Amino acid sequence: MSFLKAHTHIELKVAGRFKKKLLEIMKTDRKRKSLNTLEILEKENITPEELNALAKYCCNISYMFVIKNRSKIAPCFLGGEYNYKDFAISAVTPLFLRNQQNEFSIRTAFKNWDSPIRTQTEVMEFLHKLIKSRVDQHLSESIRSSDPYYTKLQRTIYHFARKQNFKLIRHSGRAYFVKSGTKAEGRRLIDEESFEAIPYYLLSNDETLLTDIASYLEAETDFHPAIPVNILIRRLKYLRGCDEYCCEVNPGENCEPRCETHPNYMDDAIHVNDMISRAVSMSTAKLDKFYLGRNKLNSHEAGFLKAAIADMAWDIQHGFSCHGLHYYLDTYINSLSREVYESKYQNILEYMLKTIKTTIAQSMVN
Repeated sequence: MSFLKAHTHIELKVAGRFKKKLLEIMKTDRKRKSLNTLEILEKENITPEELNALAKYCCNISYMFVIKNRSKIAPCFLGGEYNYKDFAISAVTPLFLRNQQNEFSIRTAFKNWDSPIRTQTEVMEFLHKLIKSRVDQHLSESIRSSDPYYTKLQRTIYHFARKQNFKLIRHSGRAYFVKSGTKAEGRRLIDEESFEAIPYYLLSNDETLLTDIASYLEAETDFHPAIPVNILIRRLKYLRGCDEYCCEVNPGENCEPRCETHPNYMDDAIHVNDMISRAVSMSTAKLDKFYLGRNKLNSHEAGFLKAAIADMAWDIQHGFSCHGLHYYLDTYINSLSREVYESKYQNILEYMLKTIKTTIAQSMVN
């Protein structure tokens, strides 16, 4: 269960209250103290004071991973005032909710870990791996809710996984694609930095994508031929969403523009540009009809808003964003105060952003 998608209304309220509590915990008692996390996790009944201390400790670890990956997380903030601390807290909140056995999820994970945890060093390794996987999972959930391209790419990858006879497994909180029948005992799983370094040419053919990557990992590296799902999708989104990336077709050769090396580049580019144009047209048409046509905006304001709509659509297409929609109008209206923005333009821009995303999502289905 994730904080943003709790299964029931009651769970959502509980998660929301606990998230606020975590934020207060992080604001107070900033002095670094020694914490015996092993002793706390071994207890059947954790006291409120111990729970608060453990929660703060986990939030700080989560925040460290969030800052390290802030360039990937920033696109999730499009259209809101979310910040990195909120993101870090939301990522670990599910660990401090009680499960069906009325036990905190973090303690259940502790008891069911791959190997016994007996020392403080081992518990530190456990917490870092567990929390990193939670940050990765929360990032994927947030991207899915804010980025229609990510959702489409995810569906495509899962489709080809079934066609290429790959199954989905989970290890340490992270999802992997593994070829059915694969045996590679003694090999470690690939880390994100190493996966980012695999050659681009392995990612060019959807029909053989997973088979090509698994074969490469098995034959050319010491890693287990297990493919990290979310890392793969993020890398594909970056490569296929950026018009100027290079593809290393043959090691040692100069990089060539993607349009000359990627077999589906022109079709993908035309389709994406068409979706964006349709989304912008739909949004500006609604702006003209419901706001300009009803004298809620003058022609100058409508012009500024149309420019902001185009900028928002471009950012969605290329995976960029800012911390709030105020930025888009502030670029065109000099000295736009926060008060004026919130009273006159905020609701309009939020409606336009929703129209853009809805139109893109409908285009993908049709």
